[in-house]
Amino acid sequence: MAEALARGDEADAAEIAADARAEAGAQQLRRRGAALRLTAAIACAHPEDARALMSAALEDLGAGLPGGQHPLTRLREDAAFWADIASEAELGEFAAAALRRLDRAPLGLPLRKRLLAALFSSLPDKDRRAFLARVDPRGIFQGRG
Repeated sequence: MAEALARGDEADAAEIAADARAEAGAQQLRRRGAALRLTAAIACAHPEDARALMSAALEDLGAGLPGGQHPLTRLREDAAFWADIASEAELGEFAAAALRRLDRAPLGLPLRKRLLAALFSSLPDKDRRAFLARVDPRGIFQGRG
């Protein structure tokens, strides 16, 4: 459009501008249509299926896919921020509440496994070895506490 204006061809510039506006409008219509179809699909799905699919989508988006400044891509960054400012007592309560909630969540088991691995990795090496010594080859925990 700038080139057309520089040439003094206002009609060409107007046509280029009109095409750009039409393309932007078409993109908005496509996005709105996709959002409406997605909303209808979620509404029609069984609640357990909808929760499982939306949880998986949120996890994918939270991991940084597809990128950009979409608010859902900040899930982990936001969680890290709140964890940084929480007290030790708050962290413990949040973690316990999250584990209880994940027990009922459609994708809860993989997330609980990831949390368990993170907890285990956070222990000093001596404590990890002591813990493993209490589990026999059949996976039965020996002793109390």
